[in-house]
Amino acid sequence: MRACGFAPGDIVLNCFGYHLTPAAAMFEEGAHGIGCTVVPAGIGNSELQVAVAAHYRANGYIGLPSYLKVLLEQAKKSGASLAIAKALVLAEKLPESLRAEFQREHGIHVRQGYGTAELGAIAYECEAARGFHLDPGVLAEIVDPATGAPVEPGTPGEVVCTPLNPVYALLRFATGDLAALDTTPCPCGRTTHRLTAILGRVDQSTKVRGLFLHPAQLTEALASFPPWSASAPRWCASGRWTTWSSRLSRATGSPPTLSRRSPPGSRRPRNSARTSCSWTPGRSPTAPRPSTTAGAGNSRHALWICDESSIQAQSCPPRRCI
Repeated sequence: MRACGFAPGDIVLNCFGYHLTPAAAMFEEGAHGIGCTVVPAGIGNSELQVAVAAHYRANGYIGLPSYLKVLLEQAKKSGASLAIAKALVLAEKLPESLRAEFQREHGIHVRQGYGTAELGAIAYECEAARGFHLDPGVLAEIVDPATGAPVEPGTPGEVVCTPLNPVYALLRFATGDLAALDTTPCPCGRTTHRLTAILGRVDQSTKVRGLFLHPAQLTEALASFPPWSASAPRWCASGRWTTWSSRLSRATGSPPTLSRRSPPGSRRPRNSARTSCSWTPGRSPTAPRPSTTAGAGNSRHALWICDESSIQAQSCPPRRCI
């Protein structure tokens, strides 16, 4: 945390969850060790969190980079003035474009950390942001995922760690993360070796809001729904409401066809933003008709129904699918 700019007297908004995962408790202990005051905020209820952060003039943030963006957007919406000037973010990838946005638009100095629930802190960025310095309390190796043999510096491999902790015997813990070791000197003057950015995973898991999601979990969830063809409709955010019907007969799997389009300028009513299409096996899905009633002008709540074929043919509007 010191390498990321935190200092005694800072007021830190700790936005890691205080249940199910140990991250919040770990960073609260570290912040107290430096001499910071911690606001144990957790995650969620962004409107209240912005009010609390503004009231206590919190100048530091610890949590997910995506949630920091949520708080900044909520502060702009509510007109609150935040004093956050430094942030340590973990558990999600931090795109360089987002880091630049935090610095350019909000003046927030953002650095990343790397760790796991089992090991705690493994590595961290310094002020130079030239990779992740390995924590002296962790013996880290980069190994070939297939053989377990160490690889040369600069060669990607799996991160395997042994914490140098006499009361916590954990030997060569395989994190499942892919990275490379950088042994070149760092401009900051620290002599520890560094990890490159995390390059991916050994397995097929991915992270959603800081937590791992495994393929088996998706398979189990999808098994509770009836079978859908590859051209099943999706909801896409846009400014107008268009109905696409996809013939979802499990016997034929016919390609989708355009069935009905609303007049230009029509909008969905605010209270129907979460309405989903209905489907019976062997029949086409149906969706609510567009409405131009009062309150329907909020295009943020207007949706398209599109399918895979239309997206691939670029006949779907270039919007984010959800």
